[in-house]
Amino acid sequence: MRSRRGIIAGLVTGVATIATVAGSVYALEGGREATAEDAPAGMVQVSSGGLCGGTLIHATWVLTAQHCIAGDSIARMTVRTGGLERDHGTALGVKATYTKPDADMALLELKGEAAAVPVPLADSDPAVDAMGDIFGWGLVGARPDHVSNALKTARVEIRRVGGNCTDHRRGPGVCVTRVTGQARSGDSGGPLLVNGRQAGVASTAGGANATYAGVAGSLPWIERTTGLDLNDDGRVGTCSPPPWDSGKDYPGGTVVSHDGRNWKARWDAAPQNEPGRATNWAGVWQAYEGPC
Repeated sequence: MRSRRGIIAGLVTGVATIATVAGSVYALEGGREATAEDAPAGMVQVSSGGLCGGTLIHATWVLTAQHCIAGDSIARMTVRTGGLERDHGTALGVKATYTKPDADMALLELKGEAAAVPVPLADSDPAVDAMGDIFGWGLVGARPDHVSNALKTARVEIRRVGGNCTDHRRGPGVCVTRVTGQARSGDSGGPLLVNGRQAGVASTAGGANATYAGVAGSLPWIERTTGLDLNDDGRVGTCSPPPWDSGKDYPGGTVVSHDGRNWKARWDAAPQNEPGRATNWAGVWQAYEGPC
């Protein structure tokens, strides 16, 4: 869904874009026009030299694909909320942007508050073989001006989660295949909804398949960046330490990467209940790149 530049930012298909007519791929092939009853109220249009999808996750925060805004200035960015038609809805400016280094994911902080109901985020990965719904305003024909004026939706099936399923930036992905339709160039940044929650952000596509950047694994980063408790667990941006493998040797100061940050091994002396007893040591992981 990545764009070089064109009428609209497109799904990464190698480097296919909306402006490429020869060998062009269509957006949300199949599917149908979305209605106010089935479209997420928080679905937004992200204009940044082209057009992408996105979702309102809070009154002042939008989640979209990182490649949708790569290289563009904030002054050129506009977010439209509350409209199912292209270029309709309330326009809001962008105050700041934040990108996740290891995922095709970006957060846009808005200058004003949007009135639409935010899209709830998944805090666990979807099950393989589960059904999901995708949304977008992408191409509907081979010509670069054959874009969809109406928001479209299609049903897809989850085929793989994580592992060798990765998004455009090699982050953990959710790989889907078409049931009633499939995402194509122009649908970047749009949501994959599973059981009413956003499980992915549209990133790449090819043939009957597409990859969405996984939301659940990035939720700690999203919460830390926004300062919001988005899964109602009473905590903001908490992250879990890596498992301590008792079969491995972790000298003090050993660093491992887990849950989007680096962790350092620390050994603590356990309290001694009897004088002269040998000291017992307990190994723990400590997050050392900022508070967790």
